[in-house]
Amino acid sequence: MYGAAGSKQATNPQLLLPPARLQRARPGQRASPRRYVASPVSGMAASLRRTSSRGAKGSCLSRSAARDVPPMSCAAPRLLLAQGERGMERAYRRYPANYDDVFVEVGKRLRAAGTATKLDLAALIAWKHVRNAPWMTNFLTTRDTVIRSSVSAAFAADLTDAERVAALRELPGFRAGGAFTSVLFAAWNPSAFGVYDTRVEERRRYVVSRSCKCRWADLPTYWEHLRRIASEMPPGPSAWTPRTVEMAMMNLRSPTSV
Repeated sequence: MYGAAGSKQATNPQLLLPPARLQRARPGQRASPRRYVASPVSGMAASLRRTSSRGAKGSCLSRSAARDVPPMSCAAPRLLLAQGERGMERAYRRYPANYDDVFVEVGKRLRAAGTATKLDLAALIAWKHVRNAPWMTNFLTTRDTVIRSSVSAAFAADLTDAERVAALRELPGFRAGGAFTSVLFAAWNPSAFGVYDTRVEERRRYVVSRSCKCRWADLPTYWEHLRRIASEMPPGPSAWTPRTVEMAMMNLRSPTSV
């Protein structure tokens, strides 16, 4: 389901988290994804829930980090364009076979342990092709106990996306909530998260309604849109999750040949 296009990876059902659940909207209403529940809450995670943070200006988070703030909605009544469904299926089948072997294996380790080791994160760095970034020296000198504590807090139950990203603020390379942050969460729970890729941002115009003016560079906003697209895709040979939506979108071609 999460590996090469057209094939399912052998997985241990006990290690998989429940699939993402989307709240169905009544006619005239927009769908609003529920929170994603993972593992028990740690003390660090509990303190995060008491911290109010705001989404990026111009974003359309379905759930604000502050629990007492009503959710924001995307202006697009439907994200996928009419021709987008077939293009997404073809693009997903173009995803290279075996490319995600490291990603899937690390994901199993994350779900089994409820945290990540330095070895796990180093493997994901290699998978994402992050080389010679200035933060890598600082990351490699960070104590493994600090990494485990931060990731455990980010994987805690009943956190918003913004709170999960904020839990990693002590880790070099994760403080900005960028692409590598998305890799960690997508490996941990691909049914709820996808990997941020600039190609997805660039090619969204091929299949996404232009009435969506949201800033996808903001990770919680990005994940929310991937979830919506997954919910809008019709049943078919592909199991649509935020991760498979992202895999398809990064392989989209021009609007005339998506």
